[in-house]
Amino acid sequence: MQTISSLKNKHIGKDIWVIASGKSSDYIDPSFFNNKIVIGVNNTVIRFPTITYHLMKENCVASVCHNKWHLDVVSKYDCGDIWGKENPVRHFYFNHEQNNHTVFSENLDTEDSLIVSWSTITSAIHFAYFLGAKNILFFIVL
Repeated sequence: MQTISSLKNKHIGKDIWVIASGKSSDYIDPSFFNNKIVIGVNNTVIRFPTITYHLMKENCVASVCHNKWHLDVVSKYDCGDIWGKENPVRHFYFNHEQNNHTVFSENLDTEDSLIVSWSTITSAIHFAYFLGAKNILFFIVL
């Protein structure tokens, strides 16, 4: 198991895309993201299998969506619940404080921590910043 600390500023000064999409992503050609640094949230990896990073908090997503093209980045504890079970990790995990759903702590205790909240997009945005993004670009469809 490896923390995200080795990824700190890995893409400094680069544009990083964050994908959080729904059913209408079926109308987007996955090749649009070729040669881009992309963080895919949860099940986006099914439609966009060549993303750079697959970020998730839920164990069930991790077990279904793993493939050889991307690096899995998962919260240490399932659903961001530090009193719950630990997620299995294939590549990287991030530490976090308790997911309180509507509020989150800005006091992260380690350099390998990300914010977790009700939505995984929060962690993905923080991860793009953690990677050193110059610009964080969003691709969100419903």
